[in-house]
Amino acid sequence: MVSFSGQKRSGKTLCMSMIAYICSKKRKIISSIPKLKVPHHRLKWEDLLTYVVDEKNSNSKTEKKKPVINWSFWVKNIKKDVFVDEIHNLVGHLNFNSKESKCLHDWVSQIGKIQMDSGDWQTLDMLRGCNKQLFSDEVWNVLTKEANFYFNSQRLEFIDVYFRRLSDVHINIHKKVINGTYYVHADFYFCTADYSAIEIYERGLMPPKTAVFVANYFFGLYGTHEITTKDEGYV
Repeated sequence: MVSFSGQKRSGKTLCMSMIAYICSKKRKIISSIPKLKVPHHRLKWEDLLTYVVDEKNSNSKTEKKKPVINWSFWVKNIKKDVFVDEIHNLVGHLNFNSKESKCLHDWVSQIGKIQMDSGDWQTLDMLRGCNKQLFSDEVWNVLTKEANFYFNSQRLEFIDVYFRRLSDVHINIHKKVINGTYYVHADFYFCTADYSAIEIYERGLMPPKTAVFVANYFFGLYGTHEITTKDEGYV
């Protein structure tokens, strides 16, 4: 799993949109990024949850339903890249007690087993060890070589600690503007056998490797001001 963090308007969604653009040239993608302008399936709540009869709490007079993960959708969509914008809205620790939230926690923890390609430690070691220029030139192609799960949040502390431990690569984003040109600085942190990438970032256990790209072209890839609700069907 690849996670992104950064302050408000730092370029997190912009960077994810750029990666979605690269991935869309290789595979079909599923995304919750607002108005993403690359071919994709827009993630809906019905893709995540479906409701079935709760036999334990139903009776002859009252039929109650409970949420379950819609695994049939994901089994039909194996090996696709998944992009979730502001994931703390799905798996935040503040609303963990709701039945829907518990299902969504299970979905995130299990999705990698059927949806993503297995992690390649040799690839991570290669990225850790290559020089600055080679890293900057190749990191995006290497990162998108196989299907992956990408998510961002400007408040990592709102994400349940369990999911912070699932991050293989963490990218902290910040943006600079020079004479009308937008430069996005992406600081990469890689997991080890003992720590997730987010833990290494939060604890400052290792220095990052940095890649910089000009972002102006990618601003047109997504909408920044779309507001959606659960009632509209989109995540």
